[in-house]
Amino acid sequence: MKLYKINTLIQANHYLRRKFIPRWNKRFAQKAKESGSCYRKIPQGIKLDDILCLKETRKVYKDNMISYKGRVYQIIADEYRASYAKVEVEVYEHLDGRVSIVYKGRKLRYKYIGKKRSRIKRDYILEDLKHDILILQRT
Repeated sequence: MKLYKINTLIQANHYLRRKFIPRWNKRFAQKAKESGSCYRKIPQGIKLDDILCLKETRKVYKDNMISYKGRVYQIIADEYRASYAKVEVEVYEHLDGRVSIVYKGRKLRYKYIGKKRSRIKRDYILEDLKHDILILQRT
């Protein structure tokens, strides 16, 4: 672009559209053997949103909850099961940040509980309580 004394973005885009790309295509482009699109249509029932996402397996706790990325979710009972305790479910993290919980291909309803508490902090609190109980027992 220096050879053509192009200094601005507008000049560069004009040069690319009018001169460079047509010459490039003339030199390297080849006609397709068949006309039309080479892509297949997405079959009915296929949801790309559930395919193009991050998937991780989680085991449901006894209290019908799972944790995912430091957040706790409670699975709500439905007409199929009253409890999903000890069952493995898949967590889908969609491209827009949404989360889905899936069991055997069926999306489950859930409720966001909050952030997971640190186990270290909970153990520390338990140790403090044990210490306080010992002090109270001595008096």
